[in-house]
Amino acid sequence: MESHLQQHSQQGYEFNFLQLPGPTTCFQSADYSQYQKFKLEDDISSLIVLDWFTSGRMSRGERWEFANYKSGMVMKKIKFS
Repeated sequence: MESHLQQHSQQGYEFNFLQLPGPTTCFQSADYSQYQKFKLEDDISSLIVLDWFTSGRMSRGERWEFANYKSGMVMKKIKFS
């Protein structure tokens, strides 16, 4: 079974963004991918993002048994003329 997450966020002027989710936990044979994209509008804005995952559902004896895990993140500063 495939599962995907896409997140796109654009932060305003002098904006502080904090994202601290719980960990991603894949089940046995899972095929998971995620892509996160953040845009900051100035040099003053700040971004703190935690992206983490576990080895699986350990209470069920599943350790590193997922089929695929992909994670990508892009952070850009937008330049206005």
